[in-house]
Amino acid sequence: MRCQALAQAMDSRGISVTFVVRPASEKLINSRQDWVGTQIIIPVAVALEDEPGWLSVFADKLGANVIVLDGYQFDLSYRFALWRSHHVFACFDDMNNLPELPCDLVINGSDSGIDLEYNETAPTAIKCLGPDFRVLRQEFIDIESTDFEHREYLTLVFGGSDPLDLTLRLVHSLEQYGFKGKIRILTGAAYQKLTQLKHFLDMTQLDILHLHDCQNVANEFAQARLVVSAAGGTQFELLACACPSLLLVVADNQLNATKFAQQQGWCFAYDAREDEVISVVTTHLISLWSNTEALVSMSEKASKLRVLDGANNIIEEIDELVRARSL
Repeated sequence: MRCQALAQAMDSRGISVTFVVRPASEKLINSRQDWVGTQIIIPVAVALEDEPGWLSVFADKLGANVIVLDGYQFDLSYRFALWRSHHVFACFDDMNNLPELPCDLVINGSDSGIDLEYNETAPTAIKCLGPDFRVLRQEFIDIESTDFEHREYLTLVFGGSDPLDLTLRLVHSLEQYGFKGKIRILTGAAYQKLTQLKHFLDMTQLDILHLHDCQNVANEFAQARLVVSAAGGTQFELLACACPSLLLVVADNQLNATKFAQQQGWCFAYDAREDEVISVVTTHLISLWSNTEALVSMSEKASKLRVLDGANNIIEEIDELVRARSL
């Protein structure tokens, strides 16, 4: 979604954007009402080792100046091949955990990104690091703040697929602990346990509204008194909506940014890969839910950290590189 946020900013400035993706991503893209940019599916016949060359040739056919890469599955040979092409090569990164990070421009919008020693792995790259380069989709830029006294929902959101089954585990725990508030559950397009969740919703006494593949997440966050969410990119969307949050880390690349976010005072962080985490989160959640003073303080801290122009700052840096290449 951060590539989509960057694409929306580019589109608003009249810059043409094309997403080149593998077949597995096509369904997700087609499900989004706010998607910006043309989509091209990489032919199945193109082997992985041939993909960088295919991408470079395809970019030439489009007349594209820039290739942006986002993902952790691309190895060094893949990245070096793109870097050696004549296009400006930019990449999103979270951990700086590769021995080298070949690129012309590296983007890490987390507060912790500034301290990750990118000068060692990407010495010649332009560094777009820290909150000034945080990208948000347009709906989170446009959303109007809701007075906290009018926020009434506990919102649960665990990414597009919820691979650790946190949704069902947490609602079962909330039922066991006798939670009394209004709950909204947001599940993504790739969520695999809709049948099991529907069965739970049919049986439970909890006050729950379930929204599957929600297309206006910002509006839901703006009405949330407290959010329990997977960490990662969603935490910056929660920050933009001034949501007090409990963030559950589900992958290594989320650790640095989430630890830093907890230090800012608007959220609490947990490692969802630990066995007893759901019980611990539920206990804290119920205690925090009734502490309006603490929640208001968390929301106020979040509202002071909101950054809206990160994508435009990245585009300015890319523009400079493109102009330099044309000289």
